[in-house]
Amino acid sequence: MEKKVDEKNKTQEKDLKGDVLSIAKKEIKNAEKSINKIKGKLKDETQDLKEKATSELKKLKKDVEKGAQKVEDYAKENPKKAAAISAGVGAALGASLAMLFKKKKKADKKKKK
Repeated sequence: MEKKVDEKNKTQEKDLKGDVLSIAKKEIKNAEKSINKIKGKLKDETQDLKEKATSELKKLKKDVEKGAQKVEDYAKENPKKAAAISAGVGAALGASLAMLFKKKKKADKKKKK
């Protein structure tokens, strides 16, 4: 009788393992399907973002080209003003850079001490 109980328990154990394995396989397939759906959505969204970025870049490029053309036209029509503006911008940039380098040198000297 004990042998029959042991055999019955072993059979039930095998059946239970089979059921658990079957459930696990189904869950893995479901997870894979979900992952593939998410991958597809991400791929579509990435493509949409890429297209939007490309479109915005083209618009920006056109705007910059228009601005550059306006500057060029202004410089041709008003060469003296353009030269004065350029000189002023150059002087301002030079002064800014000089101040930055001075601050950096002071900071480097403090670090060495």
